[in-house]
Amino acid sequence: METIKTFILLISFLLILFFHVDAQNVEIIGDTIEIQIDGYKTGEIQWQFSKDKQTWENLTNSNSEKLTCKVTKTGFFRAKVENGNCPYFSDETFIYTPFTDNSFPKITDEGAKLKIQWDFNISPLLVSRYFVTVEGKDTTIEVTGKNNELLLPRKMEYYNKTFYIKAFTNWGLQLPHQTIRYENNYTKFFTCKNKYIAHRGLSALYPENTAIAFEKANEAGFEYVECDIWLTKDHQWVVIHDETIDRTSDGTGKVSQYTFDELQKFNFGNTKSFGSKYPQKISSIKEFVELCKSKNVKPLIELKHGASDQDYRNLLQIVNNVLPYEKYALNSFGPSTLYSIRKIDNEVILGLITGIITQNNFNDLKSLYPCFYNINVSQAKLDQPFNSVLNSDIFKLYSNGTIISIWTVNDPKYFDNLSQNNMFILTDILPPIFK
Repeated sequence: METIKTFILLISFLLILFFHVDAQNVEIIGDTIEIQIDGYKTGEIQWQFSKDKQTWENLTNSNSEKLTCKVTKTGFFRAKVENGNCPYFSDETFIYTPFTDNSFPKITDEGAKLKIQWDFNISPLLVSRYFVTVEGKDTTIEVTGKNNELLLPRKMEYYNKTFYIKAFTNWGLQLPHQTIRYENNYTKFFTCKNKYIAHRGLSALYPENTAIAFEKANEAGFEYVECDIWLTKDHQWVVIHDETIDRTSDGTGKVSQYTFDELQKFNFGNTKSFGSKYPQKISSIKEFVELCKSKNVKPLIELKHGASDQDYRNLLQIVNNVLPYEKYALNSFGPSTLYSIRKIDNEVILGLITGIITQNNFNDLKSLYPCFYNINVSQAKLDQPFNSVLNSDIFKLYSNGTIISIWTVNDPKYFDNLSQNNMFILTDILPPIFK
């Protein structure tokens, strides 16, 4: 009798070994799948599903060697076979169904942290680990299977980089990897075909900081224009470089001594260089950004002196009503000015202008994030590689992802070296590539 029982158990075991499920591992939600039991002909069959192999649910398809159903989620299928008093189970078939709605992965800025989140549409109990790598980096970050997010220091070096997330199951299967590119207003603003910035417009050929200088810069091929702004007596922001109107108009006195309407009476095209050839009125900041919008050119707006928080709020309101964050930047020599603006607006792109590179600048760039660095040409060895010791400070910033612009470069022989090293170039002249 014992021999017969042993024989039956052996036959049953061999039957289990011959159970084979033939199906693809990756399916899209809503697809119809077929799973076939091969090599078995007797017994009642009950198909089952489990998302985590902890609990199993019976499916409606019963007593058939082939299961046909629509995929709704990731998990395992198996057949429970009733053969006498002992039920047996077929091999388990794992079907993976990735998300198709692009809701994951995602990247968000959270204070000083960068949060990367993913969801592979699989029970965490089935995942042993995740691996996250960053484009251009050799480092791989391992995350345990119970977590589906990673917090990193929010560094500029991650801008415009692709993150690759890989997931491995407990039995060693690698799921289709996920990717996401970290793009935001900062990277969008500095995405361009060429890296030339028209300093005060095309100021070598037209009166600086005037509408015609900006229009001609755009016509020539510049994607960026730089301007300077001061406050009038009636607290209107106007486009002008100097504290006084003497050099750039046919009037005299400080900008702050006049109302905006009073400034309209002067000719701001009347300079020593151009005489009365290009008569121009002074532009308000609203007129300037509306011009930039109409020409699809991105402005870098330099604040020339400190102002009240209310004046900064008015400035931001005017510009934000015309341009999205990815289309403009505010920059200044004064860190205190930039900190005041940052307290009001967390999203606006800022730029720190400096004549001398200091450690304090490095700290400010981190605190004012997102912030680029506008460096005086005297601080860069333009005829040397930027990875040389002579440019070590600049290279350190660039390597960490800081956007760098150099002002003011008017010798074309340096243009190639700067642009090849991804430096933005503020210039008064027309670059040879535009001619």
